[in-house]
Amino acid sequence: MGRNSPTKFNSMIDGMKILVTEPEDLDNIRRNENLKFEQRGAYDYTKYRGLHIRWQPSHCLIDGSLHKFKNNGVHNADDFEYSDLKQVIEDLYNELGINPSHAAIKNLEIGINIKLPYNPLMFIDSIVKHGGKLPEVDNIGVKIPYQQYEIKIYSKSQQDRIFHNENILRCEVKFKKMCKAKKELGKIECLEDLLSPAFWCYNTDYLCKMLNSLNVIDIKSLVYNDIPIDEKLYIHEWKYRDRWANSRTERSRMRAKLKTKLEQHSLTSIHEEVKKLSNSKFENLLSDAHIVSYQQGIRDRRLHFNL
Repeated sequence: MGRNSPTKFNSMIDGMKILVTEPEDLDNIRRNENLKFEQRGAYDYTKYRGLHIRWQPSHCLIDGSLHKFKNNGVHNADDFEYSDLKQVIEDLYNELGINPSHAAIKNLEIGINIKLPYNPLMFIDSIVKHGGKLPEVDNIGVKIPYQQYEIKIYSKSQQDRIFHNENILRCEVKFKKMCKAKKELGKIECLEDLLSPAFWCYNTDYLCKMLNSLNVIDIKSLVYNDIPIDEKLYIHEWKYRDRWANSRTERSRMRAKLKTKLEQHSLTSIHEEVKKLSNSKFENLLSDAHIVSYQQGIRDRRLHFNL
């Protein structure tokens, strides 16, 4: 099976911005025979395997998708596991002269690709909100922006013709502020920190929590199933009613009533299915020997201290 074969659709690390300031590394990048720079105002620019490289004597900014870098800048819809990331970091050092211990991470994007048995837009159209925020909709998915991060859930199959028939749902979080990323994912200072097994465990926990916290109602079933019209209206309007509620007690009462109606009419099954499929992907992503060994060490220490 080829390295670029889109089979399991696992993913984790994707886009990021890297800052290089070490004089030796800057010299390595500028003199690199693989890179063909052109001057653009105050900096020299080139693109390599999907990465945008902006070089100045004092620093170099590199941004793009590490996942796409693995596929020579073409796509990020196939496997991208721990071993792939390790190889990409080695390639960045061998091909571009980027020392992973010197390359500071300035922003980060994590995500997962999930292959569904139906068009991903069915799930996307059923996303009501996240927390108290309504999603912003476009032709391939939704985004939910916050001050320090942004959630994006979209159809990778709709975005890329290569995967038009694969029904790939993409769920990702872009951290606009690294303080938020460090709070959720642990120590992330430089490129080599991405190889920490702890970082991968925090990633899966965070993405799992994000998916679980979505408010999802099976809109297709709500429209076409035999449900009393007054209950259909209550469920459909809940996302607005909940925002208008004047007290926490009233919101809690409304959510409890909504939950009862959703369960009664099986309107949460689409969400449960995506969560189940994502959990399977998370297990695959954490199956690398380095991560398994780390998790076993954590369990052993807990067992020791509980004796």
